[in-house]
Amino acid sequence: MINLTLSEAIFLYLGAFIVFFLFIWAIYENRIENKKSIEDKEYIWYCNICGFTYIDTLNVSVSKCPRCHSYIERKEKDKLK
Repeated sequence: MINLTLSEAIFLYLGAFIVFFLFIWAIYENRIENKKSIEDKEYIWYCNICGFTYIDTLNVSVSKCPRCHSYIERKEKDKLK
């Protein structure tokens, strides 16, 4: 039989409780991040002039690069990615 004091039992119980909730939280956050990355692909722009990748959340067909200020037109094949 395992002999535990009351403080050791409380420590083990709370430790297991915290580990369980950290595990659930990590799974939940991972699911949210995967969902965001799939949804945000239409907002990711790549500048062919300076090579800068940025996010523009406006639903437009032409975007302005924040680094070199050149205008970039979204092609139909880019929308399907």
